[in-house]
Amino acid sequence: MKKLVKYLFYFWICFFAAISLMGITRHVYLDGHTVNGRSKGIVTFLASLPSNLYHFKDLNECQFLVKNEFDLKNGFTYNKKINIPNDYLLISVWDKNENQSIVKLLSIKTGKILYKWKINVNDLNQNYNRYFTNDKKNYQNNLSTRIFHPYLFNNGDLLFIGGGLNKVDKNSKTLWGFPNFKAHHSIEKYQENEFWVCTQNNNLSLANKYHIKDDCITKINIKTGKIIYNKSIFEILIQNGYNLGEILINTDLENNHKYIDYFHLNDIQPVLFDSKYWKKGDVFISLRNKNMILLFRPSTNKIIWKKIGPWLKQHDITILDSCKIGLFNNDIIDGKFDNPNKTFLNQTNNHCIYDFEKNNTISSYSKIFKSAKIKTIIEGHSLTLKNGNIFIEETTKGRLLFGNEKGLIWTYIEKIDNEHLSMFSWSRYITEEEFSKFTFLKNK
Repeated sequence: MKKLVKYLFYFWICFFAAISLMGITRHVYLDGHTVNGRSKGIVTFLASLPSNLYHFKDLNECQFLVKNEFDLKNGFTYNKKINIPNDYLLISVWDKNENQSIVKLLSIKTGKILYKWKINVNDLNQNYNRYFTNDKKNYQNNLSTRIFHPYLFNNGDLLFIGGGLNKVDKNSKTLWGFPNFKAHHSIEKYQENEFWVCTQNNNLSLANKYHIKDDCITKINIKTGKIIYNKSIFEILIQNGYNLGEILINTDLENNHKYIDYFHLNDIQPVLFDSKYWKKGDVFISLRNKNMILLFRPSTNKIIWKKIGPWLKQHDITILDSCKIGLFNNDIIDGKFDNPNKTFLNQTNNHCIYDFEKNNTISSYSKIFKSAKIKTIIEGHSLTLKNGNIFIEETTKGRLLFGNEKGLIWTYIEKIDNEHLSMFSWSRYITEEEFSKFTFLKNK
């Protein structure tokens, strides 16, 4: 009997303490004035403890948070001696409050968030996972779904990779989706309503025969949702005279035991104009695990040009003019990534320019890459502007940079907490001219 009285006494003490804490918390939440200073901080901490513990668990499981290695404030850090361009960023980042990846449109000059898209990631993943019920390694959830390379239309619609290939409107409502697409890496516009997307080959006959992880180049009409063109990288190479000995060269990169990632397609850059070296409708193809760039003509199924190196594990091709292309050179020599200090050939990434006319390659912008110690092991991309400035995404380090050979103009990070940053997922640099065409902001 004494034990029962004792337990009841403790129960009522805990009960009234909990009721009091809830009442005080409500008062604080409603901006009460009798609890302030240190007391208010203690109350807020105690009330937030369950949520903080939950999010701590999520931080440990989230697949695209990285260690904060920079002494930078959250958001933009500007070089105050240089005029900041009136341009914009479209970024995909992890949001700890929403507990998922979101997309934001930012003003570079002011640092303000102009618009947000919160996509229903759980619905996308449910649809995606139905197609891969026998492949649990590919199951997606809110902690593993990055919204890749979002493309923003003038009316506020977004095209992106995440739980397949999807399109949402300005209110983040799903317009259509292809959950059966294992789309990845880049989305590149060819012409109105036509986009090139990197996908994995759903036909497993080649995969099972050669133990190969095969990628496809896929062109899709995003208005009708119809596939215009789809071609396996393996088939492209075989049909252009490559033999199995040239293709099936083993690699330690991303060997997922059953299928070997011989190619690792990471960018399809469409050609939009004729020149001496290419025709409109051609595509440049980046195959990371072969250190190879192809110029391919889908209309004739012919490889027009190819080059292996001097780039190593490259990403993100950009056509600069009628005879030059630029690309993000990861410059990686240790495919296992066992020792970060020995991973890079020249300590950092760099930006390469290949000149078809001169048949040479130069590593441009080396000063900014070295001074800022830009070194993302995988992914990463860069864009050179007409005025000579360069935009860089250091993906796996969680940093965006902008500058030129003279130095940095600004940097940007997304802090989750003091120890963690969000990775980026192929950000887009938007010029003032491009931004002026966004009608959805005018009608906001």
